[in-house]
Amino acid sequence: ELGICPVRRVVCVVIDEAHRATGNYAYCGVVKAVNAATAGRFRCLALSATPGKDVKTLQAIVENVLVAHIEFRDEDSADVMTYT
Repeated sequence: ELGICPVRRVVCVVIDEAHRATGNYAYCGVVKAVNAATAGRFRCLALSATPGKDVKTLQAIVENVLVAHIEFRDEDSADVMTYT
Protein backbone atom coordinates (compact mmCIF):
# COMPACT_ATOMS: atom_id res chain seq x y z
CA GLU A 1 0.00 0.00 0.00
CA LEU A 2 2.72 2.47 0.95
CA GLY A 3 5.07 1.44 -1.86
CA ILE A 4 7.82 0.45 0.58
CA CYS A 5 7.99 -3.13 -0.68
CA PRO A 6 7.79 -4.02 -4.38
CA VAL A 7 5.01 -6.55 -3.75
CA ARG A 8 4.96 -7.83 -7.35
CA ARG A 9 8.51 -9.15 -6.83
CA VAL A 10 7.76 -11.12 -3.63
CA VAL A 11 8.28 -14.86 -4.08
CA CYS A 12 8.14 -16.05 -0.46
CA VAL A 13 6.35 -14.88 2.66
CA VAL A 14 7.36 -16.39 6.01
CA ILE A 15 4.82 -16.12 8.81
CA ASP A 16 5.76 -16.97 12.37
CA GLU A 17 2.95 -17.35 14.91
CA ALA A 18 0.62 -18.25 12.03
CA HIS A 19 -2.13 -19.20 14.48
CA ARG A 20 -2.83 -15.46 14.66
CA ALA A 21 -3.84 -15.35 10.96
CA THR A 22 -7.54 -15.01 11.63
CA GLY A 23 -10.04 -12.22 11.07
CA ASN A 24 -8.46 -8.87 10.19
CA TYR A 25 -5.01 -9.72 11.52
CA ALA A 26 -2.23 -8.14 9.45
CA TYR A 27 -0.92 -11.50 8.19
CA CYS A 28 -4.20 -12.04 6.34
CA GLY A 29 -3.94 -8.70 4.55
CA VAL A 30 -0.30 -9.24 3.61
CA VAL A 31 -0.96 -12.67 2.08
CA LYS A 32 -4.03 -11.34 0.26
CA ALA A 33 -2.06 -8.39 -1.18
CA VAL A 34 0.87 -10.54 -2.29
CA ASN A 35 -1.47 -13.11 -3.82
CA ALA A 36 -3.27 -10.41 -5.81
CA ALA A 37 -0.06 -8.69 -6.94
CA THR A 38 1.69 -11.88 -8.00
CA ALA A 39 -1.32 -13.75 -9.42
CA GLY A 40 -0.64 -16.45 -6.83
CA ARG A 41 2.96 -17.05 -7.93
CA PHE A 42 4.52 -17.04 -4.48
CA ARG A 43 4.96 -19.40 -1.55
CA CYS A 44 3.96 -18.87 2.04
CA LEU A 45 5.73 -20.69 4.88
CA ALA A 46 3.46 -20.45 7.92
CA LEU A 47 4.82 -21.65 11.26
CA SER A 48 3.07 -22.16 14.58
CA ALA A 49 3.69 -24.16 17.74
CA THR A 50 0.00 -23.79 18.64
CA PRO A 51 -1.99 -24.01 15.39
CA GLY A 52 -5.51 -23.78 16.74
CA LYS A 53 -8.01 -24.84 19.36
CA ASP A 54 -10.48 -26.46 16.99
CA VAL A 55 -10.98 -27.50 13.38
CA LYS A 56 -12.89 -24.31 12.48
CA THR A 57 -10.02 -22.09 13.67
CA LEU A 58 -7.44 -24.24 11.90
CA GLN A 59 -9.48 -24.13 8.66
CA ALA A 60 -9.63 -20.32 8.83
CA ILE A 61 -5.85 -20.14 9.18
CA VAL A 62 -5.39 -22.56 6.26
CA GLU A 63 -7.59 -20.38 4.07
CA ASN A 64 -6.12 -17.06 5.20
CA VAL A 65 -2.49 -17.96 4.52
CA LEU A 66 -3.23 -20.21 1.54
CA VAL A 67 -1.87 -23.40 3.09
CA ALA A 68 -1.42 -26.22 0.56
CA HIS A 69 0.46 -28.70 2.76
CA ILE A 70 0.62 -29.28 6.52
CA GLU A 71 3.49 -30.86 8.46
CA PHE A 72 2.67 -31.84 12.05
CA ARG A 73 5.08 -32.81 14.80
CA ASP A 74 4.52 -33.61 18.46
CA GLU A 75 6.54 -35.17 21.27
CA ASP A 76 5.93 -38.65 19.81
CA SER A 77 7.31 -37.77 16.35
CA ALA A 78 10.52 -39.67 15.59
CA ASP A 79 12.46 -36.52 14.63
CA VAL A 80 11.40 -34.80 17.87
CA MET A 81 11.85 -37.66 20.32
CA THR A 82 15.64 -37.39 20.27
CA TYR A 83 15.31 -33.89 21.76
CA THR A 84 12.82 -34.72 24.53
